[in-house]
Parts: sequence; C-alpha cells; structure tokens
Amino acid sequence: MSRERWSHFIVTSSINAIFAPPTGSAYCASKAAIAKAFESLSLTYFRTNLKFSVIYSGPVATEGLKGNLPFTWKSEKMAKYMADFAMKGKPKGEPSIFYAVLCRLLRAFPHSWTMKILKSM
Repeated sequence: MSRERWSHFIVTSSINAIFAPPTGSAYCASKAAIAKAFESLSLTYFRTNLKFSVIYSGPVATEGLKGNLPFTWKSEKMAKYMADFAMKGKPKGEPSIFYAVLCRLLRAFPHSWTMKILKSM
C-alpha cells in the first residue's frame, strides 16, 4: 500500500504517559489515555489505509513548561521531528532517548529510590 493512500492520524502524548512524576496525576492520566486509545486504534486498523500514531515527547520549551529540565527541546525542533515522523508512518515515536530511558528506569525502581533521584534533581 502506498503512502499516498494513507489517512494518518498522529497524537502528541508525553513521556509522562510512561512515567508519572509526583503531582502530575491529571496531566499524566490524560496523556496515557490518548496514547492507549491511539495504540488500540493502530491495532484495530492494522493493514488498512488508516494509520494511528503516538509521539511520546519529552519536555518542550513552551510557556506551559514548569521548571528547568535538562535536554528540553525547542518547539521548532519538535515541530520538525513531528513532520519527519508523519512521513514515516510508524506507530510510535520517542524523540528524546534520554527521557525514554530515564522514565523507564524510574518506573522500574522501587518508589523509595525514585523519590531520592527526583529530590536530587
């Protein structure tokens, strides 16, 4: 099937759909919900001309970003990533390798370790 015949729906989730930091429950829940809905749609419409993809972004420098986080992307860089991603037709994208690895580690650690790490940041 050629790409010209695809209908491709892409949603921006967040790496916080994978790891929910303290005090972020509502934001993380909403990002996880949309990501899981699109993952399910991707499987439901597998091998059709409908594509559903999720981008799990790390922090992006916008007015809504709180704090000074390492490896924060500029919005222009994220927009370019998203445009390039859209052309590939992949089911998911994680632009920040640092946050992809970090969030999975924090999720796997016991809560006591995770909180010590987060408090040191």
